[in-house]
Amino acid sequence: PATIPVTPIGEAATSGDWALLVHGVTDPYGPPGNAGGHRAILVDVEVTYSGQGTASLQTYGSFLLTDGGGVRSPGGVDVQGMPSIGGPLAAGESRRAMVSFLVEAEITAGLQLALRPSPVDDPVVAVQIS
Repeated sequence: PATIPVTPIGEAATSGDWALLVHGVTDPYGPPGNAGGHRAILVDVEVTYSGQGTASLQTYGSFLLTDGGGVRSPGGVDVQGMPSIGGPLAAGESRRAMVSFLVEAEITAGLQLALRPSPVDDPVVAVQIS
């Protein structure tokens, strides 16, 4: 896989038509003791599309959360009662939302949130979130 830009929280990762900015992370999110040895984390994420025409994001399919060893966590989920990151983005548009992920309980460092414009694309940018 190609090397992609990786930035820390608070700094935009940009590549081509896309920018990914993580404003903050709540870890853990919600009550402790999630079933199956996982915990929820909440990511305050902003995506900007600067390309031509309209692009589309999917909360579940457009984000990958991986640890330093490449273990992928399930895709993101919209937080009930809050705006969704998913949907069409016009040229020059930004969207900010809270997205939650389930992470294996023993993974405490090395987490990266990557953006892939569609579920079949490779990630284009990433932010180191732990």
